[in-house]
Amino acid sequence: PLCIAMRMYKESKSAEVRKKAETIVRALRGNRIIRPFKSETAQENSIEKLVADLKSSVKLEEVANDDVNPGMAIVVNNPLMLDRYLENGDPNFVNDRGYSLLEIAMQCSKTSERNYYVERLLKAKADPNKPLRFGLTPLHRAVQEQSLFLVRILLNHGADPTQEDKHGRIPVAMVDKIPKRLRKKEVIANLEMISEFWKSFKNGYYEDDALQKLFAREADSVDRKSPEIARGTWARVQGTRQELRWFYEKNASRKKVVINCGAGFDTMHWWSKSEELWKSGDLWFDLDMEPVVRQRIRRLRMPGAKSLLSPLKNLKITDNQLSSDNYFIRKLDMKQSDGSVKLLEDIKEEFEIDEQTDVCLVFECVLVYMATEISGRFLKAAADLFQNLKVISYEQLNLNDRFGAVMLDNLVQRGCGLDGINACLSKKTQMDRFKAAGFNDINCKDMYEIYLALPNRDIIERIEFLDDVEIFQQLLQHYGITTATK
Repeated sequence: PLCIAMRMYKESKSAEVRKKAETIVRALRGNRIIRPFKSETAQENSIEKLVADLKSSVKLEEVANDDVNPGMAIVVNNPLMLDRYLENGDPNFVNDRGYSLLEIAMQCSKTSERNYYVERLLKAKADPNKPLRFGLTPLHRAVQEQSLFLVRILLNHGADPTQEDKHGRIPVAMVDKIPKRLRKKEVIANLEMISEFWKSFKNGYYEDDALQKLFAREADSVDRKSPEIARGTWARVQGTRQELRWFYEKNASRKKVVINCGAGFDTMHWWSKSEELWKSGDLWFDLDMEPVVRQRIRRLRMPGAKSLLSPLKNLKITDNQLSSDNYFIRKLDMKQSDGSVKLLEDIKEEFEIDEQTDVCLVFECVLVYMATEISGRFLKAAADLFQNLKVISYEQLNLNDRFGAVMLDNLVQRGCGLDGINACLSKKTQMDRFKAAGFNDINCKDMYEIYLALPNRDIIERIEFLDDVEIFQQLLQHYGITTATK
């Protein structure tokens, strides 16, 4: 009530209303027991307008801690009032109509106010996985609204990208409710990656015990992927793993260090151990943006995945970092070149990486999102830093032809900002980037070349029938793996 009266005093153009509002404010400030707002204390039409502004989400007479109405504080944009409540009140407060504070905040019409209140509540430990009305989670709602900020802040505070709504859908499934022309790809990139890898695994394209432990809950809630996507994902996984196997097997007696930049939810670390490529003394670093790192660690802490961490010695784990004797998860923003190079320098110094150590940097659809000058500086710094270095990079290729132009236009329309596209125009531009950075043994193959040379291809091709082999071939020819050593 106090907040409403103050708003009336501030916004009304009527001197009479302002005078009545001032009287109400004085009375309420002098009375610790804030009584329900009565219609006779102000003009009736003003009250009706204020009630309409509330979108029927809260009641004027509802109060919680210390006579403060937290929902009202959000609706009328009063941060101080909300802060007063959150000092001792429950951030998961729900009014008698079923609206939580987080849901009220997500309904704010102004983006700046919505983002502020959602983040403020999450910092106060509001539950990011508590279902909203109608069975959606906050992350479902954020994906539905295509708000990159909300998706990131929710993931950063522990929102589960695999939690189902009442219809059994995970958040990424909400994309199907959005017209294709309006979709923003970057909002859901990591969520879609989960579904692609999971579906290829579930359909029998490859084995991955770690993936099953991390994402088994998605089995029936992720939309089925086309055979082209599933088979292409298999080629991507096998091609990258093949290059990593060769890295381990060359000079097998030497110490190996793998730094997976933009690791997302990748499981290659556990694959390398299951294939007995890993040996005592080797190191592995999975690096990514902090929201992704938090989700990765959160998944590893779940009961079904804890066995993945049990072999680790001297394990130290927080919400945004994991350390052990030989496996590490750390946050990294690849677009911040100076910070990325500093992290590599810290790794080299802390773990005494010298000329007797082989280092492998892995990038899967990472460099293409960086401006070419930034990625070039990073690669050159890495080449100068490590004596024996191999780079494995999977990303778009041959974007300078007609099919590539159509694919690029489609990516742009879906909101993908490919700042590093100049290096993806052809095999030559890919190789030139690494040559300029100081690498001396460079090779680039498109995924169709790699696919044709992979073992067990005949078995894979019997899993699902392809309607259009030519489209599949063209798709694979526009992705590739570039390797470079120094």
